[in-house]
Amino acid sequence: DAHTGTVSGIVTDQATGAAIPNALVALYRLNAGVEQIIQITRTNQGGLYLFGDLPPGTYRVKGTVQVNTG
Repeated sequence: DAHTGTVSGIVTDQATGAAIPNALVALYRLNAGVEQIIQITRTNQGGLYLFGDLPPGTYRVKGTVQVNTG
């Protein structure tokens, strides 16, 4: 039986604490200090993201939010 897990969180605005919908979130697996991107998703309306069915390991999450300025 393979043991798998999840990585999840909520993307929020640092200034206001408001959840950010539709933010791009990437999951990287770390191996000997080298990052390898393994999944990409977007947050839901509540700012939540979830990566599932992950094997044991070390991971890093990075988020990107596009701001419209005009």
